[in-house]
Amino acid sequence: MSATLSRPFTFTKFGVFNFSRRIAKELKHHYSSPRIGQSLRTKSPRVAAARARKAADLPGHHMLRMGQAVGGSSTAP
Repeated sequence: MSATLSRPFTFTKFGVFNFSRRIAKELKHHYSSPRIGQSLRTKSPRVAAARARKAADLPGHHMLRMGQAVGGSSTAP
């Protein structure tokens, strides 16, 4: 089994899948780093792929709330 998914912004850390994405130019002044990372909170490649697709489809301004949107445990907009 591969440690990464076919999505280039997904990787594993201690067996748990993570998502990483560059910050859009228009939003860089809000951040101290050029990338944002978030745990996908799963060791399952299948679940991680679905959560990574959902996170990748979020517009840049939703990245601040990505943890709520990706994890699926919240109904926040």
